[in-house]
Amino acid sequence: SNVDFNTTEDQINDTFSSIGSISKVTLVRNRQGFSKGYGYVQFVSPEEVAKALEKDRKFKIGTRPIYISPISADKEQRVKKFHIEKNTDCCLYVAKIHHKISEQELIEIFKLYPGYKEARLATYRNGNSRGFAYIEFDTKENAAKALLKADGTVLCGQAISLHISKPPKKSNPIETIPKTTRRPVLSVSSSNETKLRTQKLSNDDFRKYFKNI
Repeated sequence: SNVDFNTTEDQINDTFSSIGSISKVTLVRNRQGFSKGYGYVQFVSPEEVAKALEKDRKFKIGTRPIYISPISADKEQRVKKFHIEKNTDCCLYVAKIHHKISEQELIEIFKLYPGYKEARLATYRNGNSRGFAYIEFDTKENAAKALLKADGTVLCGQAISLHISKPPKKSNPIETIPKTTRRPVLSVSSSNETKLRTQKLSNDDFRKYFKNI
């Protein structure tokens, strides 16, 4: 994914052919025939697929890094390369990461902690770091231990900030005061002075008022 919309299937084929034998390249297009920015590359052997996955965001077509993830031919068997369940306590959110820090550097740091599973640095489409990442552990206990030890670690002169990655609780719906659908209308006082009020006057009231003016 993250393929430039002007990229062709031949360009994708040329990029991945250095890995091994390709049996098929499919660039996904919309009904008008324009690229949707992602596609599929089918290799001859599983070993070549494994090599391709190692090139995730290391290959570039034009100026864009290519995101590479495994996919099964069976849609029901398809899983994301990096997937974090909602409400998990086993994942750390790492913020305030210096823009020069790479995903591989984060892996080298956090793989030293017990229970480390995977790291993912968030990036923009051009491959530049967005300054935060997710680190997954096997248990919430190991995630908590890593948080206590790694929080405040200085990388490239900047201290990182770690938190247990849990989505914020949904706030209660905001109570709103219903708006009146009636427009303010003229009301007549005994002294023939006028003022605004929200109680609606009848047509007869208006006729009586204007006859007395």
